Amino acid sequence: MRRRIWNRIDKEFKLWFRAAPPGMFVLVVVILMRMAGGMQSLEFMFFDAMLYLRPPEQVDERVVIVGIDAKDIESVNQYPIPDGNIAELLKKLKSYQPRAIGLDLFKNVPVEPGGEELARVLRENTNIIGIEKILPPGEVAAHRSLSSEQVGFADLLNDEDSKFRRYLLYTPDPKNPQNPEKDKYSLALRLVTRYLRAEGIRLETGINDPDTIMIRGKELPQISSDFGGYVDVNDGGLSILINFRNNPQPFRVISLGDVLSGKIGAELLRDRIV
Repeated sequence: MRRRIWNRIDKEFKLWFRAAPPGMFVLVVVILMRMAGGMQSLEFMFFDAMLYLRPPEQVDERVVIVGIDAKDIESVNQYPIPDGNIAELLKKLKSYQPRAIGLDLFKNVPVEPGGEELARVLRENTNIIGIEKILPPGEVAAHRSLSSEQVGFADLLNDEDSKFRRYLLYTPDPKNPQNPEKDKYSLALRLVTRYLRAEGIRLETGINDPDTIMIRGKELPQISSDFGGYVDVNDGGLSILINFRNNPQPFRVISLGDVLSGKIGAELLRDRIV
């Protein structure tokens, strides 16, 4: 009986001895390929597929987008839209009492008429956040009337397959990287900070990872050089994965003309990010 058991163990051992080396070789090759970035494209493909397979999500009522469509351009009969019309839009939006307004238009060059009026509106309303472009190639400055706290960068980072999966929240100033007081913050982070501040919520430094931020006790996992499918990635600041909404229209979208004509009710925009 004992001999039969030992014979069986010896047989299993020899079987594993023959089968293990090829398996270990394949495992080592896969690990080395992943460390070298050879699996990135495949991992990105699976990540995208998992995002598509998520259950449909509801429209996020905290955000409303005001778009400029072909009818708006036709009614104004000028493109780019003049600063005077943009100033009128901002004043109208301000009257609805949103928590924050993001002006996602580059305004480093005046578009007359109305340049001075737009400058005045931007100076008088501190919850309006404009944009700049800080990463090469082709930096674009923010509007001259905006304070540094009213500016967020609009740069996006694309992966090797030219798709956008990560979002840069903040980064050192490329022109002054050694001065932390000159750090640059994204448009989204500026808007979210103001939205949460109205509820008494402040962004905090991460506990497990002091290089990230924490909201309501939850740390935002930052993309590092060995994060998920990424290999040797360094964005120079705090980047997170974009949580794409699984909805054909994740936010409510209205037009510039609808706002200026008064077709939009105040309840749609009050306490929102616009």
